Amino acid sequence: MRIQQLTWMAMLIAIAIIGSLFISIPTGVARAYPVQHMVNVIAAVTVGPIGAVLVAFVTGSLLGVVYVFVQEKFRFRLLFAKMKAKE
Repeated sequence: MRIQQLTWMAMLIAIAIIGSLFISIPTGVARAYPVQHMVNVIAAVTVGPIGAVLVAFVTGSLLGVVYVFVQEKFRFRLLFAKMKAKE
């Protein structure tokens, strides 16, 4: 990865963590973090699928919201992104 992509990833992780401290929506037993979702979309556009998965995983790990199902979705998304890139 290039330095520019790593810098983007670090900034997006910081924005997601700081934004999630102020904006979270309790929904039953879980909490929704709309800033994290926005950052995930921006990461997918700016740093590509692999970088977006890393940003989402690190952000989720720091917020403590990474569950088994979420990790499975990351793997499937990465697999589909790689298959789509080969076309």
